[in-house]
Amino acid sequence: MAFCTNCGAELPEGAKFCTECGAKVQKPEPQPEQVPSSPVQGVYDAPAGMKAGYTGPQVRTGEPGVTLNGAGQNKKTGLIVGIVVLAIVLVAALVFVVASMLPGGGDKAVLGRYEGVRCVVEGIEIGAEEEWVELKSGGKVRLHLMGDTYQGMWTLDGENLTITQSGDEYSGILRDGVMTVDFYGMNYTFAKDGAQVPQAQTQSPEGESRIPANAQLWEGDWYGWWILRNGTGSWEEASGGFWDACARVWVEDDGTGYIEFWDEDSEAGECFANATVEFVKEGTTASQGAMVCREGTFWDAELENLAWVVYPDESPMGTTVTDAICVRGTYVDPENSGDSFDYEIYLRPWGVEWEDVRGADAASLPYDDMMPAYYDSWYLPLIKAGVTEAPDLVGK
Repeated sequence: MAFCTNCGAELPEGAKFCTECGAKVQKPEPQPEQVPSSPVQGVYDAPAGMKAGYTGPQVRTGEPGVTLNGAGQNKKTGLIVGIVVLAIVLVAALVFVVASMLPGGGDKAVLGRYEGVRCVVEGIEIGAEEEWVELKSGGKVRLHLMGDTYQGMWTLDGENLTITQSGDEYSGILRDGVMTVDFYGMNYTFAKDGAQVPQAQTQSPEGESRIPANAQLWEGDWYGWWILRNGTGSWEEASGGFWDACARVWVEDDGTGYIEFWDEDSEAGECFANATVEFVKEGTTASQGAMVCREGTFWDAELENLAWVVYPDESPMGTTVTDAICVRGTYVDPENSGDSFDYEIYLRPWGVEWEDVRGADAASLPYDDMMPAYYDSWYLPLIKAGVTEAPDLVGK
């Protein structure tokens, strides 16, 4: 219902002028629709496939930095993280390699003390029981050689060992707990407790014998006896005296060597004669040749070049006895030339039994009895027991 704005009379519906006062009817201006101040809550129906507990796309396991459906992650993140991981791995590998190359790096199993086993000097084996080498961490080493203790450094490249001491370098091999090092021209072998130490090498790297063919017979220990003959002056009454004796021969790969003799009167470690020798091919049998004295001593007298020459194929015990040699020479007192005697040293390789000599025809032998005095009581029991080297004391 509408009313006149001039007189207030009620206006008929649709009237343009007031029927009472004639005033023009004014139409009111439309008012904006009133909107509630807060929205009305409704029920949200989740799209098909989105069930209760669904939390949205997840990062794939094993693919750092990569997300599904573009869930706000930078596509470059995976590449950057991968590069970082690769760099870490490379650095770790480099550190390991460098550490193994540094002194004392690598396998810690090589650390520890190595006890002396043997020492070889110019083909002669000497004791090394008091010597030792201790490899310590950080590339440090302690050496006990010839009664003195030294400090130094060590490195290991594979099996190649280098020891540095006072500016000098010494090379060697470290394999399976056994160390071989050359110090001052002396070839040492050291070993950890329980390590298997190989026998002294007699073969060259090519697998052939290091000893010339004409010298192979001589290498090793010998046993027999020696006799004093044709004594003059103070030695005249001693003529006919004899002593059980042993000898040891070392052979070098150049055809030279060394021999020493000791008898029942010698103390441990002593010898009554020694000489440097050469093994020459000249002789009645080319394959055996001869052992020639170059220089040495017999008691207190010097042995000159060619003081004796030994032919192994000319048996001194007759045609029925083989594997026997005889070293013949003359001793002259250096202070009195009137005191002298001749000597003959009869020897057979250690380990050979002498029963053929015992049963030989005496008429074919230089002497009626050629058996060593301690053969039955001392030598034979030793070789039967498997002793392969001549002891330092003869007959004891």
